Amino acid sequence: IKDQEWFGLLSAEYQIADKNFIFPDQEPSLDNIDLFIPATYTDYTFDGSFGWQPHLWQEFRMGMRYIVGDTEFKGNNGFSFKRESKEGYLRYSLDTLDDFLLPKKGNLLEVELALADNVIKILDDEDAGSSTHFDIHWTGAYTVGKHTVMGKLELGSESSGIAPKEIGGFLNLSGIPKNSMAGEKKAFTAAIYRYHLLEQDFGLFTSSVFVGGSLEYGGVFNESLPINELPLYRAGSLFGGITTPIGPLLLAYGRTEKANNSFYVSFGSAF
Repeated sequence: IKDQEWFGLLSAEYQIADKNFIFPDQEPSLDNIDLFIPATYTDYTFDGSFGWQPHLWQEFRMGMRYIVGDTEFKGNNGFSFKRESKEGYLRYSLDTLDDFLLPKKGNLLEVELALADNVIKILDDEDAGSSTHFDIHWTGAYTVGKHTVMGKLELGSESSGIAPKEIGGFLNLSGIPKNSMAGEKKAFTAAIYRYHLLEQDFGLFTSSVFVGGSLEYGGVFNESLPINELPLYRAGSLFGGITTPIGPLLLAYGRTEKANNSFYVSFGSAF
Protein backbone atom coordinates (compact mmCIF):
# COMPACT_ATOMS: atom_id res chain seq x y z
CA ILE A 1 0.00 0.00 0.00
CA LYS A 2 1.47 3.31 -1.06
CA ASP A 3 2.79 5.61 1.66
CA GLN A 4 1.60 3.34 4.46
CA GLU A 5 2.89 4.00 7.96
CA TRP A 6 2.81 1.53 10.84
CA PHE A 7 3.20 2.72 14.42
CA GLY A 8 3.02 1.64 18.06
CA LEU A 9 1.80 3.55 21.11
CA LEU A 10 2.27 3.08 24.86
CA SER A 11 0.54 5.35 27.36
CA ALA A 12 -0.29 5.65 31.05
CA GLU A 13 -3.03 7.88 32.46
CA TYR A 14 -4.22 8.87 35.93
CA GLN A 15 -7.68 10.39 36.23
CA ILE A 16 -10.06 11.52 38.97
CA ALA A 17 -13.62 12.32 37.86
CA ASP A 18 -16.94 13.02 39.56
CA LYS A 19 -19.73 10.98 37.98
CA ASN A 20 -23.26 9.78 38.68
CA PHE A 21 -23.49 6.10 39.58
CA ILE A 22 -26.52 4.57 37.87
CA PHE A 23 -29.24 2.29 39.23
CA PRO A 24 -29.55 -0.68 36.81
CA ASP A 25 -33.33 -0.92 37.35
CA GLN A 26 -33.97 2.82 37.00
CA GLU A 27 -34.35 4.42 33.57
CA PRO A 28 -32.82 7.93 33.45
CA SER A 29 -35.37 10.68 32.95
CA LEU A 30 -35.55 14.47 33.01
CA ASP A 31 -38.23 14.03 35.67
CA ASN A 32 -35.76 12.41 38.07
CA ILE A 33 -32.32 13.70 37.15
CA ASP A 34 -31.46 13.69 40.88
CA LEU A 35 -32.01 9.93 41.29
CA PHE A 36 -28.33 9.10 40.99
CA ILE A 37 -25.63 8.51 43.56
CA PRO A 38 -22.76 11.00 43.14
CA ALA A 39 -19.44 9.19 43.13
CA THR A 40 -15.76 9.87 42.59
CA TYR A 41 -14.03 7.61 40.05
CA THR A 42 -10.26 7.20 40.39
CA ASP A 43 -8.58 5.34 37.51
CA TYR A 44 -5.12 4.27 36.39
CA THR A 45 -5.14 3.31 32.70
CA PHE A 46 -2.30 1.58 30.85
CA ASP A 47 -2.72 1.32 27.08
CA GLY A 48 -0.64 -0.43 24.42
CA SER A 49 -1.57 -0.49 20.74
CA PHE A 50 -0.26 -0.69 17.19
CA GLY A 51 -1.85 0.70 14.07
CA TRP A 52 -1.74 1.89 10.51
CA GLN A 53 -1.90 5.56 9.45
CA PRO A 54 -2.52 5.78 5.69
CA HIS A 55 -2.90 9.58 5.96
CA LEU A 56 -1.95 12.19 8.53
CA TRP A 57 -5.63 12.63 9.44
CA GLN A 58 -6.66 8.95 9.50
CA GLU A 59 -5.65 5.89 11.53
CA PHE A 60 -6.65 2.32 12.41
CA ARG A 61 -5.57 0.91 15.78
CA MET A 62 -5.72 -2.38 17.68
CA GLY A 63 -4.74 -2.50 21.32
CA MET A 64 -5.13 -3.59 24.93
CA ARG A 65 -6.02 -1.56 28.02
CA TYR A 66 -5.56 -2.38 31.66
CA ILE A 67 -7.66 -0.21 33.98
CA VAL A 68 -7.54 -0.36 37.77
CA GLY A 69 -9.34 2.03 40.05
CA ASP A 70 -11.97 2.57 42.69
CA THR A 71 -15.38 4.20 43.01
CA GLU A 72 -16.18 6.11 46.20
CA PHE A 73 -19.72 7.20 46.93
CA LYS A 74 -20.20 10.65 48.40
CA GLY A 75 -22.26 10.99 51.58
CA ASN A 76 -22.34 7.22 52.21
CA ASN A 77 -19.77 7.00 55.01
CA GLY A 78 -16.98 6.63 52.46
CA PHE A 79 -18.33 3.37 50.99
CA SER A 80 -16.33 2.33 47.93
CA PHE A 81 -15.44 -0.59 45.72
CA LYS A 82 -12.44 -1.45 43.60
CA ARG A 83 -12.53 -2.10 39.84
CA GLU A 84 -10.23 -3.89 37.42
CA SER A 85 -10.74 -4.22 33.66
CA LYS A 86 -8.74 -5.81 30.87
CA GLU A 87 -9.89 -4.61 27.45
CA GLY A 88 -9.06 -5.48 23.88
CA TYR A 89 -10.20 -2.90 21.35
CA LEU A 90 -10.37 -1.88 17.70
CA ARG A 91 -10.43 1.84 16.88
CA TYR A 92 -10.80 3.93 13.72
CA SER A 93 -10.44 7.71 13.60
CA LEU A 94 -10.58 10.35 10.89
CA ASP A 95 -10.04 14.04 11.62
CA THR A 96 -10.15 16.75 8.95
CA LEU A 97 -11.61 19.53 11.14
CA ASP A 98 -9.80 22.82 10.76
CA ASP A 99 -10.41 23.66 14.45
CA PHE A 100 -11.40 21.44 17.37
CA LEU A 101 -13.54 23.94 19.31
CA LEU A 102 -15.06 26.13 16.57
CA PRO A 103 -14.59 24.31 13.25
CA LYS A 104 -15.63 25.87 9.94
CA LYS A 105 -15.05 22.81 7.74
CA GLY A 106 -14.19 19.15 7.88
CA ASN A 107 -15.23 16.02 9.76
CA LEU A 108 -14.23 14.14 12.89
CA LEU A 109 -15.22 10.46 13.10
CA GLU A 110 -14.21 8.10 15.90
CA VAL A 111 -15.42 4.49 16.13
CA GLU A 112 -14.37 2.00 18.81
CA LEU A 113 -15.38 -1.55 19.68
CA ALA A 114 -14.03 -3.17 22.86
CA LEU A 115 -14.39 -6.46 24.74
CA ALA A 116 -13.54 -6.45 28.44
CA ASP A 117 -13.12 -8.78 31.41
CA ASN A 118 -14.13 -6.95 34.58
CA VAL A 119 -13.65 -7.63 38.29
CA ILE A 120 -15.43 -5.69 41.06
CA LYS A 121 -14.22 -6.10 44.65
CA ILE A 122 -16.44 -5.05 47.56
CA LEU A 123 -14.82 -5.82 50.91
CA ASP A 124 -14.10 -9.58 50.75
CA ASP A 125 -16.51 -10.27 47.89
CA GLU A 126 -15.41 -10.42 44.26
CA ASP A 127 -17.66 -10.36 41.19
CA ALA A 128 -16.22 -11.12 37.73
CA GLY A 129 -17.85 -10.78 34.33
CA SER A 130 -17.37 -9.71 30.74
CA SER A 131 -18.79 -6.74 28.83
CA THR A 132 -18.81 -5.06 25.44
CA HIS A 133 -18.30 -1.39 24.62
CA PHE A 134 -19.26 0.38 21.40
CA ASP A 135 -18.90 4.07 20.62
CA ILE A 136 -19.41 6.28 17.56
CA HIS A 137 -18.66 10.02 17.64
CA TRP A 138 -19.08 12.26 14.60
CA THR A 139 -18.78 16.03 14.18
CA GLY A 140 -18.99 17.80 10.85
CA ALA A 141 -18.86 21.46 9.78
CA TYR A 142 -19.57 23.36 6.57
CA THR A 143 -19.27 27.11 5.98
CA VAL A 144 -20.62 29.45 3.32
CA GLY A 145 -19.58 33.06 3.79
CA LYS A 146 -20.30 34.00 7.41
CA HIS A 147 -22.65 31.06 7.98
CA THR A 148 -21.42 27.80 9.56
CA VAL A 149 -23.57 24.71 10.00
CA MET A 150 -22.41 21.86 12.22
CA GLY A 151 -23.74 18.39 12.95
CA LYS A 152 -23.08 16.04 15.86
CA LEU A 153 -23.88 12.36 16.41
CA GLU A 154 -23.03 10.17 19.40
CA LEU A 155 -23.99 6.52 19.88
CA GLY A 156 -22.60 4.43 22.70
CA SER A 157 -23.17 1.26 24.70
CA GLU A 158 -21.37 -0.01 27.80
CA SER A 159 -22.89 -3.21 29.19
CA SER A 160 -21.01 -3.47 32.50
CA GLY A 161 -22.42 -0.35 34.15
CA ILE A 162 -18.93 0.41 35.51
CA ALA A 163 -18.28 3.39 33.20
CA PRO A 164 -21.71 4.84 32.37
CA LYS A 165 -22.44 7.06 29.38
CA GLU A 166 -23.22 10.64 30.37
CA ILE A 167 -25.28 13.46 28.93
CA GLY A 168 -25.94 17.04 29.94
CA GLY A 169 -24.35 20.43 29.40
CA PHE A 170 -23.94 22.86 26.53
CA LEU A 171 -24.45 21.16 23.14
CA ASN A 172 -24.90 17.86 24.99
CA LEU A 173 -28.62 18.19 25.81
CA SER A 174 -28.45 21.88 26.67
CA GLY A 175 -30.61 22.94 29.60
CA ILE A 176 -29.40 20.52 32.27
CA PRO A 177 -26.11 20.54 34.21
CA LYS A 178 -23.03 18.95 32.69
CA ASN A 179 -23.13 15.12 32.75
CA SER A 180 -26.13 15.15 35.11
CA MET A 181 -27.76 12.05 33.53
CA ALA A 182 -26.09 8.66 33.09
CA GLY A 183 -26.96 5.27 31.64
CA GLU A 184 -25.49 2.19 29.98
CA LYS A 185 -26.42 3.46 26.49
CA LYS A 186 -26.45 6.85 24.78
CA ALA A 187 -27.98 8.27 21.62
CA PHE A 188 -27.58 11.96 20.80
CA THR A 189 -27.65 14.21 17.77
CA ALA A 190 -27.51 17.98 17.24
CA ALA A 191 -27.66 20.58 14.49
CA ILE A 192 -25.74 23.78 15.28
CA TYR A 193 -25.76 27.11 13.43
CA ARG A 194 -23.12 29.81 13.91
CA TYR A 195 -23.01 33.29 12.36
CA HIS A 196 -19.73 35.20 12.29
CA LEU A 197 -20.56 38.83 13.05
CA LEU A 198 -17.11 40.32 12.53
CA GLU A 199 -13.39 39.63 12.65
CA GLN A 200 -10.70 41.91 14.00
CA ASP A 201 -7.02 41.49 13.13
CA PHE A 202 -4.76 42.46 16.06
CA GLY A 203 -1.55 41.52 14.25
CA LEU A 204 -0.45 38.64 16.45
CA PHE A 205 -3.90 37.06 16.34
CA THR A 206 -7.34 37.45 14.79
CA SER A 207 -10.45 37.59 16.98
CA SER A 208 -13.94 36.67 15.76
CA VAL A 209 -17.32 37.55 17.27
CA PHE A 210 -20.09 35.02 16.69
CA VAL A 211 -23.68 34.14 17.65
CA GLY A 212 -25.66 30.98 17.05
CA GLY A 213 -28.11 28.36 18.20
CA SER A 214 -28.66 24.62 18.32
CA LEU A 215 -31.39 22.00 18.06
CA GLU A 216 -30.63 18.82 20.00
CA TYR A 217 -32.23 15.42 20.55
CA GLY A 218 -31.08 12.50 22.64
CA GLY A 219 -30.72 10.80 25.99
CA VAL A 220 -29.20 7.96 28.00
CA PHE A 221 -30.93 4.71 28.93
CA ASN A 222 -30.32 1.21 30.27
CA GLU A 223 -32.81 -1.02 28.47
CA SER A 224 -32.72 -1.93 24.76
CA LEU A 225 -36.10 -0.64 23.57
CA PRO A 226 -37.70 0.19 20.21
CA ILE A 227 -36.61 3.63 18.99
CA ASN A 228 -40.06 5.14 19.56
CA GLU A 229 -39.97 4.04 23.23
CA LEU A 230 -36.51 5.29 24.14
CA PRO A 231 -36.33 8.15 26.71
CA LEU A 232 -35.01 10.72 24.23
CA TYR A 233 -35.60 14.44 24.70
CA ARG A 234 -35.56 17.63 22.65
CA ALA A 235 -33.39 20.56 23.67
CA GLY A 236 -31.90 23.73 22.22
CA SER A 237 -29.61 26.63 22.95
CA LEU A 238 -28.74 30.21 22.02
CA PHE A 239 -25.17 31.40 22.39
CA GLY A 240 -22.68 34.12 21.59
CA GLY A 241 -18.97 34.56 22.06
CA ILE A 242 -15.59 35.78 20.93
CA THR A 243 -12.40 33.91 20.05
CA THR A 244 -9.17 34.64 21.95
CA PRO A 245 -5.59 33.29 21.71
CA ILE A 246 -6.29 30.82 24.56
CA GLY A 247 -9.70 29.69 23.33
CA PRO A 248 -13.22 31.04 22.90
CA LEU A 249 -15.14 33.00 25.54
CA LEU A 250 -18.75 31.85 25.27
CA LEU A 251 -22.06 32.66 26.97
CA ALA A 252 -25.06 30.39 26.34
CA TYR A 253 -28.60 29.59 27.44
CA GLY A 254 -30.06 26.10 27.04
CA ARG A 255 -33.52 24.63 27.58
CA THR A 256 -35.03 21.14 27.36
CA GLU A 257 -38.58 20.06 26.54
CA LYS A 258 -39.33 19.50 30.26
CA ALA A 259 -38.57 23.18 30.97
CA ASN A 260 -35.15 22.48 32.46
CA ASN A 261 -32.93 25.44 31.69
CA SER A 262 -29.36 26.51 32.38
CA PHE A 263 -26.93 29.31 31.64
CA TYR A 264 -23.39 28.39 30.62
CA VAL A 265 -20.09 30.25 30.66
CA SER A 266 -17.03 28.72 29.00
CA PHE A 267 -13.57 30.17 28.48
CA GLY A 268 -10.67 28.52 26.71
CA SER A 269 -11.86 24.92 26.92
CA ALA A 270 -14.02 22.33 25.18
CA PHE A 271 -17.76 22.71 25.71
